Amino acid sequence: MKGQLLGDTTFLLNANAGYESVAIGIIKLDKTPIAVTTYVLNDNLQQSGVYDNSPQVTDIFKTDATRIGELKITNLDKVNKIVAGTFYFQAFNSVQNKTVIVSNGEFRLKYSDY
Repeated sequence: MKGQLLGDTTFLLNANAGYESVAIGIIKLDKTPIAVTTYVLNDNLQQSGVYDNSPQVTDIFKTDATRIGELKITNLDKVNKIVAGTFYFQAFNSVQNKTVIVSNGEFRLKYSDY
């Protein structure tokens, strides 16, 4: 699992195992800092979740207006660059007309800021 906090206003979380991957992105266009709070993952490109299970482009599942979830940041230590929290979301693939559920995600990791 890898985390990045870019410019204090963008948080990216990625995890993968082979071809299977989960990605979550929070981009604060209003320039407010990423904080200890809960972010809704939905069809907003600045707060979304993605699940992919193969190298094929047609296997990408994304949050949307009805398949949503949340990223909860429970600890953000900017001095030691450690972030922790939980996440879950539903994601939809329009090509396959299928929904997947990503549940019980937890993370505690040292993040990079580049």
